Amino acid sequence: MAALTAVRYGRSGHARLELMMLCEGNDIEEVFKSFAVIADAMPEPAKAERVQ
Repeated sequence: MAALTAVRYGRSGHARLELMMLCEGNDIEEVFKSFAVIADAMPEPAKAERVQ
């Protein structure tokens, strides 16, 4: 979940690090590309607004 969240917010370095740990040293490029497609299909993340 942390990798997908990082992809959604554009933190590709953090996403790759999470995927390296998840995939235990195996190639992560296909997973990273798939997560990017999933992130594009998801709605925009909610934004916090101040209550006056």
